[in-house]
Amino acid sequence: MKNFNKIIFIQSVVCFIFLIIPSIYFFNNFLYEIISAFFLSLGNLLISNFLINISFEKSNSEYLQVVYGGMLIRLAIILFFSLFMTMNGYFDTLSFFITFFIFYTMHQATEIIHWHRNLPIRKVTP
Repeated sequence: MKNFNKIIFIQSVVCFIFLIIPSIYFFNNFLYEIISAFFLSLGNLLISNFLINISFEKSNSEYLQVVYGGMLIRLAIILFFSLFMTMNGYFDTLSFFITFFIFYTMHQATEIIHWHRNLPIRKVTP
């Protein structure tokens, strides 16, 4: 878990330096959209990692319930937050969803690569 948190921290710093700061400079009208999309995606990743870690040693059915149930709840929260913020005019719709898609894809790729390496060591209990 410490290795994953270190990877995420380094990825976040690199992302902030090379993606967020230049985009804020060139697209300063969309400051809140960019930062909110980044932290929404990062929060989703950290909660996902936490849920996988607490269910890692449990039985297969409990593991799947926690992982997929957590995924359903997290995606519902993201959907409602995104719709609320865009429909009430707090965020520009296109810029928020484009930046959220970029950050979400980047974070999910990192998580999939990490768990692809670690899940083969998982011992399934009956």
